Order: sequence, then structure tokens, then C-alpha cells
Amino acid sequence: VLEDYAETVHSLGSTDTPTITVSNGNVQTVTITSGLTLPAFSDAATGQTVTLIVSGSGTCSGTANHKCAGGNTTLTTLSVVSIFYDGTNYLTSIATDFQ
Repeated sequence: VLEDYAETVHSLGSTDTPTITVSNGNVQTVTITSGLTLPAFSDAATGQTVTLIVSGSGTCSGTANHKCAGGNTTLTTLSVVSIFYDGTNYLTSIATDFQ
């Protein structure tokens, strides 16, 4: 039974090309200036997930096997990028339009 559960939020700072290290936590933040280039996790293991809270707008792309749900790569001022690593691919979905 989990009670009063909260995840640590790790800041990646301001960069368009962050290094995502799962051992830093499953929730991470980054501020971008023109776009986001997603890398492979630096410590990838099958079944790992990262939720990336992105401030700044632009387009999202991946340098690894990132597959974006619905082909959506558009980031708005505040976006949540959810990434699941299946051992081969980084299954990525982007949520936007928070009101």
C-alpha cells in the first residue's frame, strides 16, 4: 500500500539536447529554446519509463528509436512527454494544450 507517494522531480536545466538518465528519477524537467532532441536513455533497461515536463515550444525529434504516438512531434509552451522503453524502441507520446 502506497501512502503519501510522490516522485522526485529532477531538473535537466535549459537545453534542447538533454541527457536522460533514469537513475535520476522517472520525472524530469527541461526548458527548451527551439526544439527537443530526445536521446536514448543513458542507462536504458527494458521496461523503464520517463515522464519529461517540457517548458518551451518547438518540435520533438529522437536520435534513438523514438516512435511518437500518432506522429505528433509538436511541443507547446508546456508539454508532457511520456517515454516507455520496450528494449528496442522508445515509445513516446506528447500531451499538450493544458488549460
